[in-house]
Amino acid sequence: MTDPARPLRASGEQTGDDSPQTHTLVISSPDQSGIVARVAGAIAELGGTLVETHNHTDRQQCWFFMRTVIAGNPVFDAGKFADSFKDLAEELRLEWALHDNRERARVVILAS
Repeated sequence: MTDPARPLRASGEQTGDDSPQTHTLVISSPDQSGIVARVAGAIAELGGTLVETHNHTDRQQCWFFMRTVIAGNPVFDAGKFADSFKDLAEELRLEWALHDNRERARVVILAS
């Protein structure tokens, strides 16, 4: 029996991790009304839940920035999201990237 509070792998097996799989959506675009509502709606349509979201506008450049962490119910299908989000991104002129938070970024810190 599966626990609905724990995420599933693509194979249908339950993961040992109690935390849900998350993705981070990063967006920048020309500032305009309704971006947050439209993006949140697109995420909700595919069963995603907003776990954390931050946004701000550079008023001098009239440029909007948004960073949103998305969890699935139980799993967020990143490929399906990317396919369906393309049209909205084009309409709103969004520059965007979706990152799987299970994949750790390789970072090098240089100091002198």
